[in-house]
Amino acid sequence: MNNCASLIGFDFSIQKPACCLLINNQYHFISWPKDLSEKLISLYRNSGVNIIERQDDYNDPKDSSEKVRCEIKWSNYMADLIIETIKPYINEKTKIAFEGSSFGSSGNVVIQITSRRYMLMHKLTSFIPLENMFTYAPTTVKKIAGCSKKDPLTGKAFTKNDIIDSFIISGPNCLLNKNLKENKDNFMKKGNKNYQTHLDDLIDSFWVLETLKEKEYL
Repeated sequence: MNNCASLIGFDFSIQKPACCLLINNQYHFISWPKDLSEKLISLYRNSGVNIIERQDDYNDPKDSSEKVRCEIKWSNYMADLIIETIKPYINEKTKIAFEGSSFGSSGNVVIQITSRRYMLMHKLTSFIPLENMFTYAPTTVKKIAGCSKKDPLTGKAFTKNDIIDSFIISGPNCLLNKNLKENKDNFMKKGNKNYQTHLDDLIDSFWVLETLKEKEYL
Protein backbone atom coordinates (compact mmCIF):
# COMPACT_ATOMS: atom_id res chain seq x y z
CA MET A 1 0.00 0.00 0.00
CA ASN A 2 1.82 3.10 -1.18
CA ASN A 3 -1.06 5.51 -1.79
CA CYS A 4 -3.64 7.17 0.41
CA ALA A 5 -6.92 5.47 1.14
CA SER A 6 -9.99 7.25 -0.12
CA LEU A 7 -12.26 5.38 2.31
CA ILE A 8 -11.78 3.41 5.53
CA GLY A 9 -14.35 1.33 7.39
CA PHE A 10 -13.77 0.47 11.06
CA ASP A 11 -15.15 -2.29 13.21
CA PHE A 12 -13.94 -0.93 16.54
CA SER A 13 -13.93 -3.21 19.57
CA ILE A 14 -11.99 -3.70 22.78
CA GLN A 15 -10.32 -7.00 21.93
CA LYS A 16 -10.07 -7.16 18.13
CA PRO A 17 -10.50 -3.85 16.28
CA ALA A 18 -10.19 -4.05 12.50
CA CYS A 19 -10.43 -1.81 9.47
CA CYS A 20 -10.84 -2.10 5.72
CA LEU A 21 -9.14 0.43 3.44
CA LEU A 22 -10.01 1.25 -0.16
CA ILE A 23 -6.88 2.30 -2.05
CA ASN A 24 -6.98 2.74 -5.82
CA ASN A 25 -10.09 0.53 -5.97
CA GLN A 26 -8.29 -2.24 -4.06
CA TYR A 27 -9.39 -3.46 -0.63
CA HIS A 28 -6.90 -3.97 2.19
CA PHE A 29 -7.45 -5.19 5.76
CA ILE A 30 -5.64 -4.26 8.98
CA SER A 31 -6.37 -5.46 12.50
CA TRP A 32 -5.03 -5.11 16.03
CA PRO A 33 -6.24 -8.27 17.81
CA LYS A 34 -5.51 -9.25 21.39
CA ASP A 35 -5.03 -12.90 22.40
CA LEU A 36 -5.34 -14.31 18.89
CA SER A 37 -3.66 -17.68 18.39
CA GLU A 38 -0.55 -17.96 16.24
CA LYS A 39 -2.46 -20.34 13.98
CA LEU A 40 -5.13 -17.72 13.27
CA ILE A 41 -2.57 -14.94 12.93
CA SER A 42 -0.85 -17.01 10.25
CA LEU A 43 -4.18 -17.81 8.55
CA TYR A 44 -5.14 -14.15 8.28
CA ARG A 45 -1.70 -12.92 7.31
CA ASN A 46 -1.60 -15.50 4.52
CA SER A 47 -4.92 -14.02 3.39
CA GLY A 48 -3.51 -10.52 3.04
CA VAL A 49 -4.54 -9.15 6.45
CA ASN A 50 -1.97 -6.89 8.11
CA ILE A 51 -2.02 -8.10 11.72
CA ILE A 52 -0.49 -5.57 14.12
CA GLU A 53 0.76 -6.98 17.41
CA ARG A 54 -0.18 -5.11 20.58
CA GLN A 55 1.92 -4.44 23.66
CA ASP A 56 -0.78 -3.06 25.94
CA ASP A 57 -0.80 -4.25 29.54
CA TYR A 58 -4.42 -3.43 30.25
CA ASN A 59 -5.91 -4.99 33.36
CA ASP A 60 -9.14 -4.54 35.28
CA PRO A 61 -8.38 -2.94 38.66
CA LYS A 62 -11.04 -2.84 41.34
CA ASP A 63 -10.26 0.64 42.60
CA SER A 64 -12.50 3.18 40.80
CA SER A 65 -9.82 5.83 40.37
CA GLU A 66 -7.26 3.36 39.07
CA LYS A 67 -9.88 1.87 36.74
CA VAL A 68 -10.45 5.28 35.13
CA ARG A 69 -6.70 5.87 34.82
CA CYS A 70 -6.30 2.46 33.21
CA GLU A 71 -9.12 3.16 30.75
CA ILE A 72 -7.53 6.44 29.67
CA LYS A 73 -4.10 4.81 29.36
CA TRP A 74 -5.47 1.96 27.23
CA SER A 75 -7.60 4.27 25.07
CA ASN A 76 -4.59 6.49 24.39
CA TYR A 77 -2.38 3.53 23.59
CA MET A 78 -4.83 1.96 21.14
CA ALA A 79 -5.67 5.26 19.44
CA ASP A 80 -1.97 6.02 18.97
CA LEU A 81 -1.21 2.50 17.71
CA ILE A 82 -4.07 2.56 15.19
CA ILE A 83 -3.16 6.04 13.94
CA GLU A 84 0.51 5.14 13.66
CA THR A 85 -0.47 2.15 11.51
CA ILE A 86 -2.84 3.93 9.13
CA LYS A 87 -1.08 7.32 9.03
CA PRO A 88 0.85 6.50 5.81
CA TYR A 89 -2.47 5.86 4.04
CA ILE A 90 -4.57 8.85 5.07
CA ASN A 91 -4.78 12.53 4.26
CA GLU A 92 -7.25 15.36 4.77
CA LYS A 93 -9.48 13.98 1.99
CA THR A 94 -9.81 10.48 3.45
CA LYS A 95 -13.25 9.55 4.76
CA ILE A 96 -13.62 7.17 7.70
CA ALA A 97 -16.71 5.37 8.94
CA PHE A 98 -17.46 3.56 12.20
CA GLU A 99 -20.23 1.24 13.28
CA GLY A 100 -22.09 2.76 16.21
CA SER A 101 -23.74 1.00 19.14
CA SER A 102 -27.03 -0.80 18.76
CA PHE A 103 -30.12 1.26 19.56
CA GLY A 104 -31.00 0.97 23.24
CA SER A 105 -27.80 -0.89 24.14
CA SER A 106 -26.27 -0.09 27.52
CA GLY A 107 -23.81 -1.36 30.10
CA ASN A 108 -20.16 -0.85 30.98
CA VAL A 109 -18.83 -2.56 27.86
CA VAL A 110 -20.84 -0.28 25.57
CA ILE A 111 -19.58 2.75 27.50
CA GLN A 112 -15.98 1.49 27.20
CA ILE A 113 -16.20 0.89 23.47
CA THR A 114 -17.91 4.22 22.83
CA SER A 115 -15.44 6.23 24.88
CA ARG A 116 -12.46 4.53 23.24
CA ARG A 117 -13.93 5.08 19.79
CA TYR A 118 -14.40 8.76 20.61
CA MET A 119 -10.78 8.97 21.75
CA LEU A 120 -9.63 7.54 18.42
CA MET A 121 -11.88 9.89 16.44
CA HIS A 122 -10.66 12.88 18.43
CA LYS A 123 -7.02 12.05 17.75
CA LEU A 124 -7.75 11.41 14.09
CA THR A 125 -8.90 15.03 13.73
CA SER A 126 -5.20 15.97 13.67
CA PHE A 127 -5.09 14.35 10.22
CA ILE A 128 -8.68 14.18 8.95
CA PRO A 129 -11.48 16.76 9.34
CA LEU A 130 -14.23 15.70 11.73
CA GLU A 131 -16.68 16.27 8.87
CA ASN A 132 -15.01 13.36 7.06
CA MET A 133 -15.90 10.91 9.84
CA PHE A 134 -19.21 9.06 9.83
CA THR A 135 -21.03 6.69 12.16
CA TYR A 136 -23.72 4.23 11.07
CA ALA A 137 -26.14 2.15 13.10
CA PRO A 138 -25.54 -1.62 13.05
CA THR A 139 -28.92 -2.12 11.36
CA THR A 140 -27.83 0.17 8.52
CA VAL A 141 -24.61 -1.78 8.02
CA LYS A 142 -26.51 -5.09 8.06
CA LYS A 143 -28.88 -3.74 5.42
CA ILE A 144 -25.97 -2.96 3.11
CA ALA A 145 -24.76 -6.54 3.67
CA GLY A 146 -28.22 -7.80 2.73
CA CYS A 147 -28.77 -9.20 6.21
CA SER A 148 -31.09 -6.72 7.92
CA LYS A 149 -34.28 -8.79 7.80
CA LYS A 150 -35.13 -12.38 8.56
CA ASP A 151 -34.07 -15.08 6.17
CA PRO A 152 -37.07 -15.57 3.83
CA LEU A 153 -36.37 -19.30 3.59
CA THR A 154 -36.03 -20.11 7.29
CA GLY A 155 -37.77 -17.16 8.95
CA LYS A 156 -34.79 -16.82 11.28
CA ALA A 157 -32.80 -13.66 11.96
CA PHE A 158 -29.55 -13.35 10.05
CA THR A 159 -26.38 -14.21 11.99
CA LYS A 160 -22.70 -13.27 11.81
CA ASN A 161 -22.22 -16.32 9.60
CA ASP A 162 -24.72 -14.90 7.11
CA ILE A 163 -22.87 -11.58 6.97
CA ILE A 164 -19.63 -13.42 6.23
CA ASP A 165 -21.36 -15.56 3.60
CA SER A 166 -22.63 -12.38 1.96
CA PHE A 167 -19.03 -11.14 1.76
CA ILE A 168 -17.96 -14.41 0.14
CA ILE A 169 -20.74 -14.17 -2.45
CA SER A 170 -20.63 -10.47 -3.30
CA GLY A 171 -17.40 -9.19 -1.77
CA PRO A 172 -14.43 -7.70 -3.60
CA ASN A 173 -11.68 -9.36 -5.57
CA CYS A 174 -9.09 -9.58 -2.79
CA LEU A 175 -6.94 -12.30 -1.26
CA LEU A 176 -9.14 -12.73 1.82
CA ASN A 177 -12.22 -13.36 -0.30
CA LYS A 178 -10.28 -15.62 -2.67
CA ASN A 179 -9.00 -17.78 0.20
CA LEU A 180 -12.46 -17.95 1.78
CA LYS A 181 -13.94 -19.21 -1.48
CA GLU A 182 -11.18 -21.71 -2.23
CA ASN A 183 -10.37 -22.91 1.31
CA LYS A 184 -13.48 -22.23 3.36
CA ASP A 185 -12.83 -25.14 5.73
CA ASN A 186 -9.66 -23.42 6.96
CA PHE A 187 -11.79 -20.57 8.25
CA MET A 188 -14.28 -22.77 10.10
CA LYS A 189 -14.19 -23.82 13.74
CA LYS A 190 -14.36 -27.48 14.68
CA GLY A 191 -17.69 -28.89 13.57
CA ASN A 192 -17.91 -26.52 10.58
CA LYS A 193 -20.84 -24.58 12.05
CA ASN A 194 -19.18 -21.24 12.80
CA TYR A 195 -16.34 -19.22 11.36
CA GLN A 196 -13.04 -18.70 13.14
CA THR A 197 -12.57 -15.97 15.72
CA HIS A 198 -11.94 -12.46 14.34
CA LEU A 199 -13.19 -13.15 10.80
CA ASP A 200 -16.48 -11.41 11.60
CA ASP A 201 -14.60 -8.28 12.74
CA LEU A 202 -12.68 -8.09 9.47
CA ILE A 203 -15.80 -8.64 7.38
CA ASP A 204 -17.80 -6.13 9.43
CA SER A 205 -15.18 -3.48 8.65
CA PHE A 206 -15.69 -4.18 4.94
CA TRP A 207 -19.46 -3.71 5.23
CA VAL A 208 -18.95 -0.47 7.18
CA LEU A 209 -16.81 0.76 4.28
CA GLU A 210 -19.47 -0.30 1.79
CA THR A 211 -22.06 1.58 3.83
CA LEU A 212 -19.86 4.67 3.62
CA LYS A 213 -19.62 4.24 -0.16
CA GLU A 214 -23.36 3.97 -0.60
CA LYS A 215 -24.39 6.70 1.82
CA GLU A 216 -21.82 9.33 0.87
CA TYR A 217 -21.00 8.59 -2.76
CA LEU A 218 -24.03 7.10 -4.51
